[in-house]
Amino acid sequence: MCEPCHSIVQYPDHDDDDRSSGTPTEQRISKLGQWLRKFGQWLHLSKMGNGHSEAVAKTSLQTELFLPTPTLYEVNWWERKMHIDGAFRGGFNRIGRNAMARQSEWSDQYKEVREMLRKEAFDAAQHYASAVSIGNMTTFRRFLTTSLQKSDQPARYVQQFELMLNSAGRDSLAQRVKEFTMRCGRVSKTNVDRVTKLLLGFTRKRELLIPEWADDKSLWVPPKPCLD
Repeated sequence: MCEPCHSIVQYPDHDDDDRSSGTPTEQRISKLGQWLRKFGQWLHLSKMGNGHSEAVAKTSLQTELFLPTPTLYEVNWWERKMHIDGAFRGGFNRIGRNAMARQSEWSDQYKEVREMLRKEAFDAAQHYASAVSIGNMTTFRRFLTTSLQKSDQPARYVQQFELMLNSAGRDSLAQRVKEFTMRCGRVSKTNVDRVTKLLLGFTRKRELLIPEWADDKSLWVPPKPCLD
């Protein structure tokens, strides 16, 4: 689905990959902007208002050295759920994988280690998602604002935002969007500031949000800085 999901690109920083240069990945992509963060041995980045392909392309264009194959995740921010998009890519490289597969006594151990890495990587990506998009209301408002400003398809965010709302909230949003489009035309880049203000207003009305957002008290506590 990619956009309007929060698309996360994850690189292993241990460089156990076919294309590894031997230089830690963090050193090669350390200047790729404010959304690059490391949790555990995993590096994560996002390109707000875009999907995975744009984020990977940006990484490739700004580094001259080969990078490990990334693992991709998508965050359905409207329901605060994250899932892997495709396969987990952060385990052993192809040579090591094939060698272990040929040795039956190693195959079970390989599966156990790979599963351990997969879980570790998923937990790290979940930590990143919390820090960047779904960890609290302040973080989410920043994510939504930045994504709307960067996206060429702001209407898609409005459509998915509706799923954050309960029945009363959806009715209210539908009426407000109707009034908005009657005055300003369709939701587009030219009126994205007004759209952003409209949606952010609903994020402050806890009684209109679904339980995933409304019932978690920790979301409404002012956060400690996590990206500074």
